[in-house]
Amino acid sequence: MVTPRYLYRNDFSALHDELATLPHKLHVFGAGEALWMPGEYIERAYYTERGIIKTALHDEDGTKKTIYFHGADSVFPGCHRSQFTIELSLVTTAVTPVTAMEFSIGQMQELLHRNPEFSQAMLESYARYISLLIFESAHQSHHRALQSQPEERSPAKTG
Repeated sequence: MVTPRYLYRNDFSALHDELATLPHKLHVFGAGEALWMPGEYIERAYYTERGIIKTALHDEDGTKKTIYFHGADSVFPGCHRSQFTIELSLVTTAVTPVTAMEFSIGQMQELLHRNPEFSQAMLESYARYISLLIFESAHQSHHRALQSQPEERSPAKTG
């Protein structure tokens, strides 16, 4: 049984050598450095070799909600072709120093088509995201602080 998790790591370790043979850019990010900022669609994917990456949702009112973390041997954020409006509110930063290989979404799509092991690992990764999102949604709908509260009443006037 798999329980929801917030840290994704080691899911693609068996594919490291194959990914390293693909054309890529090797990036080293310092702690606190952004991989992308609000207003950007996801147009690249990273294979994290070392370090921890955090993705948070930044709302217009200034609130921030950490969604998940990615560590070593994870492919992040995936390889979907669609552009979702929620992507424009995401900020991804290095929590620790990070070394990562950067790939285009097209490269990831090509690998999906020709490598069943990569396809299965990506499918499992997306399934874990969905599980986490369902878990979060269910938790929020039952959390007392998020339930509607009775309206406040003015103190009764006497006299």
